[in-house]
Amino acid sequence: MRGRVALLVSSFYHRAAGDVFEATVATTSPWDARFQHAGPPLALIARLIDERFADDGMRIGRMTIEILGPIPKVQLTVETKVLRPGKRIKLVEATLLSAGNVVLVANVWRFSQLGEIALPPVSPGRPLYPLPDAGARLELPESANEYFRAFEWRYAFGSRDLGPAAVWCRSDLALIEGEPRDARDLLLALADSANGISIELPLKAWFSIPTSVTVSLARDPVGEWVYLEARTLIGPDGRGVTTGFLGDLDGEAGNIVQALLVSPR
Repeated sequence: MRGRVALLVSSFYHRAAGDVFEATVATTSPWDARFQHAGPPLALIARLIDERFADDGMRIGRMTIEILGPIPKVQLTVETKVLRPGKRIKLVEATLLSAGNVVLVANVWRFSQLGEIALPPVSPGRPLYPLPDAGARLELPESANEYFRAFEWRYAFGSRDLGPAAVWCRSDLALIEGEPRDARDLLLALADSANGISIELPLKAWFSIPTSVTVSLARDPVGEWVYLEARTLIGPDGRGVTTGFLGDLDGEAGNIVQALLVSPR
């Protein structure tokens, strides 16, 4: 499977009855196997908001998730409500619940589309590091975390050691079992790894925990490959911030910001 260690699942989630979703092992957090990495829930919320507001003719421009606690690998429900209605902009709140407890809250801005209106020439965005050939793919051991094994990773800049980095990724997994795969699903499922690929302090001695994640998109990505480039800044008193760029083979598509709590283990 494209240089990855094979998983026994084909998606991050199963759609159960009603608005209930079951997480698969592909969502597993690298910090604690009982919980989920925050990337797949970010992608799930985006997919459900597009689904539930499909008739408004809008697209997601920005998402901010507030991670209120560990996200269990159990059945989840997503509740949505409109905080700010409008024909050109709309603010939607999404709440992720586990056993009735709120574990994540997202605020999502939706923007109207220009349709056939021609835009003046726009910047192509910052240049991205090129996609390396297959020889650069990261070979993962059988013992690797299931979330990491859900992707094929190719480092275009930096490495798994400390410091800034850029990666290209692709995956054979669908976001939801039996439903079409989409490049934005993959990009959002990857986005919360920004601090992980650009970590500045040794993991064995330090925590760098994201408490919020903001993704802004100028366009939805397309194609098989998505791109994440990130750097992390750590202050002197336990605060940190990771900033990064998101893209595809056509170029830059958006950016990501994570607020970090930094502390010794």
